[in-house]
Amino acid sequence: MKPLEQASSPMLSAVGFSRETVSTQAAIAAADMALSKLDGAEPHFALVFASSVYDHSQLLGALAEKLPNVPLIGGTTAGEIVATGLLNHSCVIVLFHAPAVKMGIGIGENAGQEPLQAGRKVAYGAAKNIPQNARKLMLLLSDGLMGNSSDWIRGLQEALGAGCPIVGGLCGDDLSFTRTSQFHQEKVYDHSLVGALFSGPIQVGIGMTHGFLPISKPRRITKSQAHVLMELDNKTATSVYTEYFGEERLANVPYTSITRQGVAYPLGIQHDGSNEWILRNVLNYTEDGCLVCNDTVPDSTWMQVMISSRSMALDAVRNAARSSIENMAQVSCALMFISFSRIKLMGTAHVEHEIAAARHLIGANVPFAGLVTYGEVAPIVIDGLPQNLTAQSGCSLLLTLGSELS
Repeated sequence: MKPLEQASSPMLSAVGFSRETVSTQAAIAAADMALSKLDGAEPHFALVFASSVYDHSQLLGALAEKLPNVPLIGGTTAGEIVATGLLNHSCVIVLFHAPAVKMGIGIGENAGQEPLQAGRKVAYGAAKNIPQNARKLMLLLSDGLMGNSSDWIRGLQEALGAGCPIVGGLCGDDLSFTRTSQFHQEKVYDHSLVGALFSGPIQVGIGMTHGFLPISKPRRITKSQAHVLMELDNKTATSVYTEYFGEERLANVPYTSITRQGVAYPLGIQHDGSNEWILRNVLNYTEDGCLVCNDTVPDSTWMQVMISSRSMALDAVRNAARSSIENMAQVSCALMFISFSRIKLMGTAHVEHEIAAARHLIGANVPFAGLVTYGEVAPIVIDGLPQNLTAQSGCSLLLTLGSELS
């Protein structure tokens, strides 16, 4: 497949980044780099990915002065992505010049306690003055430590309508797993959702894969609550691990950490009517045999233990990249969301290969940026229809944007 090149179209984008350690200097340097690449074109929207090491109030304050009246959302990461590969402890900014595209941004606070209302609120805020039939994409960033995405995703879908794809990631905090932050204009939030809604003459391409395959027999989830898996085939949930690792090995793992098995052998959840597996990492287990997962575990679905390899993972990324461009006439920007668990399992060098493979297929001249996430959100297929059912984990997600041809 011939790589696509950047569109010479009304939609332009530019990426800037900085590894400056002073928050204000990092913000200004990243913005200056992106502005210089826009070559005088006016920015209409800003997307910011920043390490948790910064003082984010200072960083956003500097950006507000540098980019007055430019709508901005963003969040903290477990690593930043640019065209040359992975960064750490940096600030990345993507600027969009899109005079024909209408955009709105929203914020949904207190998503941990009131997830349904937060999902509705971020959607309503972004959708002001944008008719339902004109909505092309909701770009979303969420707190990465809430552990239950199903309710806020339902709130988003109810407010936006089923025809609007929701794509994005769960914010990170450089693997400290203590606090992630979300950005809306010059303010910093946590336990929140931020989003940008795009409408008008814009094309959207999406590709999300993980490259894991099942190694166990399918089992029915017979009891679960939120992100806690209690029973499989009416047996304790830990039976799935004792079957493969043995009771003695499981007994030697602390109740508070089963991270290695959880990352290397995630749980694959499959809905009736779907050929897709939704991955869940097991964070720990309880004395009464429950598995605590990183996100929602729906009742009455099927579960299997999964495994992958570097070659399978790399093939999956190539497939995701191809999916993201297959219906695109032009590509003006590519955003990549990579799960932290891929780095933990496959290593940094492998993920660098994933980024390079995606760039090769999408086009070396296309502005490219992203973040390492604690989860990925994009449509999956159930009964032949794309649905934003829940957040994934362990995936590589590619989102491409471009102008529609007149």
